Amino acid sequence: MKQVVRVGLLLIVFLLLSCSTEPQILLPKYRVDLWNTGVQNTEPLLTTPRIAWKYKTYFWIFSSATADARRVYFSGVDGNVYALNQETGKREWRFITTYRVYSTPTLYGPYLYVGSMDGNLYCLKRKNGEEVWRFATGKAVYASPVVDNGVVYVGGINNMFYALDAEIGTEIWRFPTDGKVRSTAALLDDAVIFGDEAGFVYAVNRKTGKLKWKFQAQGPFLSSPAIAENKVLISGMDYFFYALDARSGKFLWRFQADSNLSVSPAVSEKTVYFGSWKGTFYALDVDSGRVQWQFKTSASIMSSPTIVRHVVYFGNRFGELFALNRKTGKVIWKYKLTEGSIGASPVIVNGKLFLGTEDNYFYALE
Repeated sequence: MKQVVRVGLLLIVFLLLSCSTEPQILLPKYRVDLWNTGVQNTEPLLTTPRIAWKYKTYFWIFSSATADARRVYFSGVDGNVYALNQETGKREWRFITTYRVYSTPTLYGPYLYVGSMDGNLYCLKRKNGEEVWRFATGKAVYASPVVDNGVVYVGGINNMFYALDAEIGTEIWRFPTDGKVRSTAALLDDAVIFGDEAGFVYAVNRKTGKLKWKFQAQGPFLSSPAIAENKVLISGMDYFFYALDARSGKFLWRFQADSNLSVSPAVSEKTVYFGSWKGTFYALDVDSGRVQWQFKTSASIMSSPTIVRHVVYFGNRFGELFALNRKTGKVIWKYKLTEGSIGASPVIVNGKLFLGTEDNYFYALE
């Protein structure tokens, strides 16, 4: 009898814990994974989409979306962080910072991490948006944080890069940079890798905060690096796209585009994808930098691409959304979503494509 009661109590405890557990994280961060590849493991949207729902905010949206099994999360230039129900588009909660937010929220365990131009990095509860802690950098945090093994990595425009305890927000180390950091870091083994506006790419030891290597280009880096095939792949505002050895920082090759490059690349199967300010979308061979194909759009590309299976998705400043065959560059579909610019990365979760635009709306397409 005692054994039956004990088993019953254990079952009740298990059920209570199950009920309180947050939904499974499906899309944890900007650029999808710790290597910033931009590759999602889900099913592509292959037919011209329609709007399932849209949610109006108070100002532009540059943040990309992240998601768990229930909610989609994003931030706005209106200073708010939002959590919406994926099915209905109804707001589940909103957290108000004191200034603009460009940073994409990062999901880790029961928490959400996001930077703000008010100079703080925030940790919030995913379930209700309640603040857990904040870390003051003193100046704006544009970059999206990366969280791994209980550590948050993020840079600021105060020429500093930080490692923080994810649970309580205390500083573990800080690394001084030569320029402002808008780049979202990538992780590889014991290194955290990112760029700055002074034109440097850094690899810093994740545990000690000591410099491993440093590479200098001819202009600023607004892009976040992607890592593949033991290479750091990053877009430069000096018109060049760079490939560096990920473990030594040695220069491997560069490709000259037709204009400035600010978007973060996506990379899959030895091909890297990115767009330019003159509206050209490129696919390059990762090993050589040779052009595999290129596609011309009618406006600047500020939207970092996302790869789902054989499709690459991105938007442009004329509010056009594209789905191209990533092997050939052929158009699968093109959709005029809005008159506002698209600066966010399109992402697909549970059969819907999510993104915000400069018309102040956040969209779900299907």
